[in-house]
Amino acid sequence: MPLLPFLERIQIHHCTKAIDNNQGISHALRHSKGTSMRLAIEMVQKGEAQGCVSAGNTGALMGLSKVLLQPLEGIQRPALVSYYRR
Repeated sequence: MPLLPFLERIQIHHCTKAIDNNQGISHALRHSKGTSMRLAIEMVQKGEAQGCVSAGNTGALMGLSKVLLQPLEGIQRPALVSYYRR
């Protein structure tokens, strides 16, 4: 499916900071303000986005998601999704 039909739904936001892949989860949580990962999760929290995709620090993404989004009752941790080619 071509990307063109989805271009009107894509937004780009400039962020001043980033979370490195080698940063620990606690450091990433404490220093996440102004990062693209935090902005994406906050947009989900506010209903401005339906989901968040990241190719970055998975531990930081899971930690931020759990802290900022507050899991639904009965859900212990955020979901990870992988794509498998057939």
